[in-house]
Amino acid sequence: LDDGSEEPLRRECACRGAAGWAHLSCLSDYATTKNRDLLKSFEQNPLTTELGNLLNFGVVWCQCFNCKQYHGESLNLDLSREFVERTGNDYRENDLIRTQ
Repeated sequence: LDDGSEEPLRRECACRGAAGWAHLSCLSDYATTKNRDLLKSFEQNPLTTELGNLLNFGVVWCQCFNCKQYHGESLNLDLSREFVERTGNDYRENDLIRTQ
C-alpha cells in the first residue's frame, strides 16, 4: 500500500483490511479506464452494448469496485471533481469542445 507517495490513502466503504485503501488518483485512474473501455465497446458495437452497461458509466465514480458500497461524502465529492476535470480534459484532447 505504501508506495512512497505523499498522497493520502482513502477508504470510505465497507471493505476491510488492505482491500479498501487507495489513493484518490488511483481510484480516478481506475474509473477513467473503465469508462474509456465502456465507451470504446459502445463505439465498436452500439447495437449490442447493453443499456445496463451504459448506465454503469457513472457508477464506477461513485461505488467501491470491491464491495460495491457507495463512497462516503468527502471521497464522493473529491471523485466528482476528478470526473469533471478528467472528462473536460478528454473533450479538449479530442477537440470535442472549443477552448478559448
